[in-house]
Amino acid sequence: MVWGVADALSGAKYSSDWILVWNSFIRLTFFLITVFSVEEAKELDREKNISRSDYTTGAMNSRFFRVLAEREMHRSVRSRRPFTTAYIDLDNFKTTNDVFGHAIGDEVLRTVAASMQQNLRKTDLVARLGGDEFVVLLPEVGLETAAGVISKLHRKLTSEMEKHGWPTTFSIGVVTFTEVPRSVDEMLSVTDHVMYSVKHGPKNNIRYAEFPPAVASEPLALRAHPSL
Repeated sequence: MVWGVADALSGAKYSSDWILVWNSFIRLTFFLITVFSVEEAKELDREKNISRSDYTTGAMNSRFFRVLAEREMHRSVRSRRPFTTAYIDLDNFKTTNDVFGHAIGDEVLRTVAASMQQNLRKTDLVARLGGDEFVVLLPEVGLETAAGVISKLHRKLTSEMEKHGWPTTFSIGVVTFTEVPRSVDEMLSVTDHVMYSVKHGPKNNIRYAEFPPAVASEPLALRAHPSL
């Protein structure tokens, strides 16, 4: 063994040659344990990333988003600052799949996820909820700031689709929460409702709203701002 030869060449004196063998065995054992531990840690990291990320796009998956969104909601309670969510639905995505094939459909999804991550802050949450729907959470962002951020994002996404010749557009519902909803499900439901008010219109548009209503009896759809 290498270590045994090194010990012998070092001129160290031992009462028995078996000590050289034993030292080499111990060193080899520690070396193998270290190698296996490093590989196991890498594998755990890979598994953790898979459990947190959407397989197709690399964006956060729905399950992990819910965990982090709940943390942001608790932080909003403590800080008494608003936060904003945007529900993004890809228009004509089925047509893209039918005309170009599912491989291109997956590429559309990856491009959308990458563009959102590149054009938002590191602290913003970007997740694929499934199918052709994404959600963005902007911590400590009010309605006016959100309007600028999401309008710019919509332009960037549209530009990416046009550059590739893909017919996909984007219907986006945006809700600024000045009070924290009861749950992540309620937060998503409220934002999804605003997004569908866009889908039922001309599509490829953004609709803004606030939660809760300024007037308790006023439905969310009536408070929505078509543009800001």
